[in-house]
Amino acid sequence: MLILMEAKPEGSLAAMSGDDSSQSASDTGNWSCSDRKCKRREKNRVAAQKSRKKQTERADALHQELQSLEHSNAAYEKEIAQLRLELEQYSSVLKEHEPHCCIFSFSSQRTIQNATSSTQTPAAPLPAAANHTELSLPDFLDGTEWSHIWDAQKW
Repeated sequence: MLILMEAKPEGSLAAMSGDDSSQSASDTGNWSCSDRKCKRREKNRVAAQKSRKKQTERADALHQELQSLEHSNAAYEKEIAQLRLELEQYSSVLKEHEPHCCIFSFSSQRTIQNATSSTQTPAAPLPAAANHTELSLPDFLDGTEWSHIWDAQKW
C-alpha cells in the first residue's frame, strides 16, 4: 500500500521520525481522502484480478471442451469409416450370395409366375414352395449363421 506523507519543515521532529500525531485537523482530512482513493484503487485492483482470473478459467474450460469435442468428432468419423467399410463388405457378400440363394430365386419365380397368369394355377407346385415360407431380408439375415462365411473370407 502506498502512503503519502506531506512535506514538513526540515527542522520538524515529526518529519524526521515519521510521527503523524502532530498533524492538524486539515491535514487529517487530506489523509482520509487519500486513504479512500487508495482503498478504492486496491478494491478495483482486486476486482480486476478476480475478473481476469475468472476469464482465464472460462477460456481454459472452453479449450478443454474444444479438445474433448474434437476427440469425440475424430472417434465418430473413424466409426463412420468402419461402418461404411462393413456396409461395403455386407453388400459384397450379399451380391455374391444372391445368384445362389434359393429364397431370392423362389420369390422372384413366384412373382414372375403370378404376373404372367393370375387366374391359372400351376400344374405342379414348385418343389421349394412346400418347404419354404417367404422371409423378409432382415428376418433371413437375422436367422443366418454368418461366422462360417466371415472365417472363410478373412477380411
